[in-house]
Amino acid sequence: MLVSFEEALRLLQQEDVVALPTETVYGLAVKYDSQKGIEKLYTMKGRPEQKPLTVNLYKAQDLKKFLKTSPPGLEKLVKHFWPGPLTIVLEVKEDLILPIVRSGGSTCGFRIPDHTLTRQLIEVLGPVVLPSANLSGMPAAINREQIEKDFGEKIPVLDGRDCRIGIASTVIVFDKGKWKILREGAISQEELDLILKN
Repeated sequence: MLVSFEEALRLLQQEDVVALPTETVYGLAVKYDSQKGIEKLYTMKGRPEQKPLTVNLYKAQDLKKFLKTSPPGLEKLVKHFWPGPLTIVLEVKEDLILPIVRSGGSTCGFRIPDHTLTRQLIEVLGPVVLPSANLSGMPAAINREQIEKDFGEKIPVLDGRDCRIGIASTVIVFDKGKWKILREGAISQEELDLILKN
C-alpha cells in the first residue's frame, strides 16, 4: 500500500512498521527506541531474536552520543563511506540502545542510508532500525512489488523506485586491532583497506 511521506512519518510516530527505500535494498522501518514496534517487526519478518538490528542515522555526528569507545580509523570510514552501504558495528552505551536492538550484547550496528526520502524522514523522526524488507531467509526486496509479495498489499510502503545498488550493505567490526568484514556486501575489503591506509 503506497503511502506519502507524511503518512509514513505519522505511522512511524505511532510505533508502526513502514517499508522504506535505501540505495541497497528496501527496509522495514521502526523507531529505534520503540520496543512495541520492534517486537512487531521481528514477528512480521520471522526474524530470530538473536539477530541484532542496525540503527540508521541522519548524520555522522549523531553517532557520537551512542558510543562507549571510538576505534582507530572510524572517522576515516565514516567520512568516506557515509551516507552509503557500510554498516559499522561498535561498542555502545547500553542504556541508550534497547536490549532487543542489540540482542542483549554490548555492540550495535550503525549506518546512514544514501536515499534522500529516507534520510529526510530520519531527520524529522530520529533514528530508525531498518532491516531488509523480506521474510527471514528470503531475498531482500528491491522494489514495492517484492515487498507486497512477501507481506501482502496492506503493508505501508514509501515508494522510492527500484534500489540503485540492489545488494545489502557491507557489515564491519573492529576486532583484535583491525577492521574485519562480518558480511560481504556493496563495499569490498580492498576499498576499506584503501581508505584506512590513507
